[in-house]
Amino acid sequence: AAPGDVVEPLVPDLAPGPERVERLRFPAPLGTVALRVPTPLDVTVEIEGRRYATDREGRVRLPAPLAAATPVLLEVAAVDGRRGGALLDAAIEAEVAEAPVDLVPWEELGLRALGGRVRYRTTVHLPRSPAGRTLLDLGEVRGTAEIHVNGAPAGRRVWGPWTVEVTDALKAGDNDIEIVVSGTLAGYLDDASPTRAVAAGQVRTGLFGPVRLRLVKE
Repeated sequence: AAPGDVVEPLVPDLAPGPERVERLRFPAPLGTVALRVPTPLDVTVEIEGRRYATDREGRVRLPAPLAAATPVLLEVAAVDGRRGGALLDAAIEAEVAEAPVDLVPWEELGLRALGGRVRYRTTVHLPRSPAGRTLLDLGEVRGTAEIHVNGAPAGRRVWGPWTVEVTDALKAGDNDIEIVVSGTLAGYLDDASPTRAVAAGQVRTGLFGPVRLRLVKE
């Protein structure tokens, strides 16, 4: 401390008072079918007006996958001196199922703070095999993209142009196309810190398209 400053001692909350209810809110990721709340305290989960009790492992299973960014309210019976996020022993875990999705920023999918990956899949029907060189054009991407066509790796892109040649991977009939987009920790750091290390626009992540197959004329 600088001369003249007063340093206040930090004393643990040894007398937290009577039991109280604390409320925590967060948006659930698209397709959430189960949540695990890591705390030994009693928790009630409220989603769209319906209340659920967690099991012994802190889990609750939902009757149907949730829409993107569905608000979740946790009511925690606090009996010690912890408050806010300190009521949890670790990060909340979400189990998700595949769900139809628009090509929008991850933030709109309830994944603003995700520092991991999102897998996009679609099936394209071709009446016949391509007659020439064919490119898969991803349009706009924020992150890195790994592409598979019919189960085989077709390429990885970390910057534009977001195109890969897929001529030899395509066939007549149905073709499965999978694009895995990896994000950064920008959203997490911006929420958890905040920090000057995150520049404007870095939180925006996702596959935005339009995703097209383009025949290249020689």
